[in-house]
Amino acid sequence: MIQGHQMTVCWHVDNLKVSHKHPIEITKFAIQLLKIYGEDLTVHRGKVHDYLGVDFDFGEKGKVKVSMIKYLQGVLDAFPEVLPTKHAATPASNHLFTVRDKNDPEYSPLPEKQARQFHHTVAQLLFMSTRARRDIQTAVGFLTTRVKAPDKDDWAKLRHTLVYLPQGHPPHEKSTSLSTLSLVCSVGLMVPTEFTGTQRATPGSSYQWGGKQLSVSQESTS
Repeated sequence: MIQGHQMTVCWHVDNLKVSHKHPIEITKFAIQLLKIYGEDLTVHRGKVHDYLGVDFDFGEKGKVKVSMIKYLQGVLDAFPEVLPTKHAATPASNHLFTVRDKNDPEYSPLPEKQARQFHHTVAQLLFMSTRARRDIQTAVGFLTTRVKAPDKDDWAKLRHTLVYLPQGHPPHEKSTSLSTLSLVCSVGLMVPTEFTGTQRATPGSSYQWGGKQLSVSQESTS
């Protein structure tokens, strides 16, 4: 507590996000860090911040806008294939959970280089899906189970999700009542028959901040 108000410092490895009611206190904090790290320290002040690939806009009082538009563009630009300009309407097609048997004559595993690219892109989408693009969590959640031995069908499913991304979600999430953090438990998530062999609801939980979902977790009952 400084001058009766909390200074909040969020950190990840060597990235800090600092906030306080009085800007001068942040300046004092930055000066102390500068004495320790010297020219290696980079300071960014203002209402808009890029923090670990996530853009936070605090320009509207009492609200925050969260987006990953620049990060998404980087993912699309790095993908080795040209994607169609006509966007998909959903994050995944209705055969997302259908897996071709290895004895199927049409089964075709990805070459090693392409399989590594598949793994890399899925990891990037997983990072997005837990932050600003929760609309792709179902598709990405399944694709993460395929990174060890992906086939051409999995590649097509990944492409489908990428084609959906540019237009499938509002450009940002906006949260209000930033002092309220809620935990909602026992969310019923139906697991499709094609994926598990049986259809059942699995327990889960969801954190919400300012009326917007922060994260969702799911546990297997098997």
